Amino acid sequence: MTTVAKQGRSYASKSGQARTRLARAAVVRAARTLFLERGSPHPTDTPPRKGIRMFTRTEPSAATSPHRFPRWRPAGYWLATAAVAGELGLGGIWDIMRLPFVTNLVTHLGYPSYFLVLLGTWKVLGAFALLIPRRPLLKEWAYAGAFFTYTGAIVSHLSTGYALGEVGLLAVLTILTALSWALRPTSRRIWRQTPTAPLATRPAPRQAPHPPSR
Repeated sequence: MTTVAKQGRSYASKSGQARTRLARAAVVRAARTLFLERGSPHPTDTPPRKGIRMFTRTEPSAATSPHRFPRWRPAGYWLATAAVAGELGLGGIWDIMRLPFVTNLVTHLGYPSYFLVLLGTWKVLGAFALLIPRRPLLKEWAYAGAFFTYTGAIVSHLSTGYALGEVGLLAVLTILTALSWALRPTSRRIWRQTPTAPLATRPAPRQAPHPPSR
């Protein structure tokens, strides 16, 4: 009798567990159907992967001039560079050849005649460095050398008081050198600007699932 009672209780327990599982499955199916009708994801399902929101930071392009003169900037650069490079190249050749009027000018300023060969060689190399593409570090040295040459010549003329009419031309060449340096394009600069800002990505926040209605 005891064995039969135990078997009956075990059967009843298993039957209750089976009914509980069936009830839970029915509730899950009903909730899933309800959520599908509402268009919302079921809490037990894996939520679909949503798109990534892209936040961009706009910056001025490297091809656009910060002064809003994109067409004038290259023209101004090449005009100033051509004037400076032409004077350096032609003046350097005259210095290397030791033309009479150049030798006379340098002698009155207090420099030896052999100084013309050294100065003329560096002038020709500086003109070549300004005209070749890329090589930004070499161009920085060329700009510095041209600036020191013109300002040094101005100081020499003012100190000796000889041929003061050359001071105006040397001042113009100094300004053109600084203008060429300031207007040089991105490919001729050591510190280049990035054309566009990097994109910052952040995933969209997920919405909490709604509980099933009873």
